[in-house]
Amino acid sequence: QNNYNAQVFQWECGDISAGVEDENTVAEFNIYPNPANNGLNLQWKNENNESKTEIRVFDLCGKTIYENETVAASASLDVSSFAPGLYFVEIKNGTKSGRTKFLRN
Repeated sequence: QNNYNAQVFQWECGDISAGVEDENTVAEFNIYPNPANNGLNLQWKNENNESKTEIRVFDLCGKTIYENETVAASASLDVSSFAPGLYFVEIKNGTKSGRTKFLRN
């Protein structure tokens, strides 16, 4: 006999007219661990250490959950208060940007 434990998530976003695709024009944009439980680490190459990098996390509906700026080439985010599910993280540095998905357990 097999026992399976599954979680089902449902989002009600209303009318969504555009999808979100992974996009990376930032060299070496990494996130870990993925999936994340409490913390999410981000690393990217910041060629100009004085330029600001914008970090934004948003849910499947496009609602911004987290937003910050840093001049560092890495960041650690506390995602423990996020509801379990799929999220997107986006970074922008000057004309370069990157976007990818992560799962919050």
